Amino acid sequence: MVVLPEQLIVAILLRLPVKSLLRFKSVCKLWRSLISDPGFGQSHFEMSSSIADKIVHLADSGPRSIDFHSSLDDDSAIVNLNFPITPPPLGANIRGSCRGFVLLDPDYHFFVWNPSTGLHKRVPYFPMSSQFVPFIHGLGYDAADDDYLVALGAYDPHNSDFNSDFQFFSVKANSWKKIEGTHNFPYMNAMDEPRAGLFLNGAIHWLAFRHDTNVELILAFNVTQRKLIDISLPDDFFHSLEFTYLGTLGGYLSLSVLSDDNEVEIWLMKEYGMKSSWTKSMVVSVEIPIGHSFFPLYLTKDGEIMGSDCSDVGNRLVKCNDKGKVLEYREYDYGVDEENAIIYTESLLSLPPDSGEGGGSYHRKRRSRRRRRGPT
Repeated sequence: MVVLPEQLIVAILLRLPVKSLLRFKSVCKLWRSLISDPGFGQSHFEMSSSIADKIVHLADSGPRSIDFHSSLDDDSAIVNLNFPITPPPLGANIRGSCRGFVLLDPDYHFFVWNPSTGLHKRVPYFPMSSQFVPFIHGLGYDAADDDYLVALGAYDPHNSDFNSDFQFFSVKANSWKKIEGTHNFPYMNAMDEPRAGLFLNGAIHWLAFRHDTNVELILAFNVTQRKLIDISLPDDFFHSLEFTYLGTLGGYLSLSVLSDDNEVEIWLMKEYGMKSSWTKSMVVSVEIPIGHSFFPLYLTKDGEIMGSDCSDVGNRLVKCNDKGKVLEYREYDYGVDEENAIIYTESLLSLPPDSGEGGGSYHRKRRSRRRRRGPT
């Protein structure tokens, strides 16, 4: 029997998808040890991050993963996922995505969840006054401290002085913290409903409005510096932010707008943080029916646009070419929109162990949790 060198085994395993690796952990003790190693998970993420993007979608029937690199007609492109909470709550929303983890918001009790492995952590209830209403949420990774942060901004709707608060939760410290000097920070949501924060270049981003200067902008929270930053919109951007979607298309910070005549306008910030680098990169007339709303979810390296096409009579996931021609679509019985769907990258990454300060909980699989409890 030929035994391959361990280095060669690792090189082969690093090129396999997460689904296969999870299955191959049961092949032998060596493979289980190699695949379970945190360093292997990091190397695998770095190698596959550009090709392993998928959509996680919360449907009535439960969460599912959609591989948009495959044909939308391929049933194997859709995988049902196990929800990290039992029983699954009604009305859960997706509030962010970062390095393979997704931030869930079921009734304001957040969960950081890896859909690929099932690993999840329950975030303790945020320490804000009960009258405060959250309007921005997000998940980011602090590479300097190997820590994941959940960001939350909230305001008091009954206060005429825009009384507001901004805090973040550190997975490592297992506690909520407040940024010094952010009491009554001057930002408001730019639309009626909160949307998930976008993580890029070490910061979480939201479309926002500064009520002290009466300016619409992109608000960024640098998770390493623990600092809020204003990013300006393009000078000749004259669209309502209510119908503008903030994304990370092609690795760039992006703004996507759908006009009344189904024309999608996509702006890309070619040099992060530089206002002058905003470029109107694409104007595409998308072939969708009148009365439908479309928002781009992803821009592939080949220039294809993956987006959601929703209306009162039907919901579709649509793949278009760079001319706006619909290449394929798939209908759903539940809308794929910004509150129940987000792009995530499949990964084997784990969350850092916490210090136990905040009383949260950390689980890999519910059955192993029950096994630790022992008989009752």
